[in-house]
Amino acid sequence: NFFGISNVDPSIIATLATPRSTGSAPNQVSRLQMLVPTVKTFFTRLPLRMAFEAYDTKYAVTARKHVCISFNEIRHILNLSQIMAMCP
Repeated sequence: NFFGISNVDPSIIATLATPRSTGSAPNQVSRLQMLVPTVKTFFTRLPLRMAFEAYDTKYAVTARKHVCISFNEIRHILNLSQIMAMCP
């Protein structure tokens, strides 16, 4: 159960940081910024999918049926992806 949707491909986390449309205004927010309003610009390429898969392996986020992913879990995935980007 990922953001209230069951059986979602874990690669969805990688699409969160992309703007909704390519011809958008410069101040248009991404889905990630809507879900985590305190997130700012990342200056490195983040392995979000790899971080999500590692987090999901430990905490079984996608196996949940009644509990959606929380704000703190998204923050943990982002932190994990930053660590993975710094230490390949």
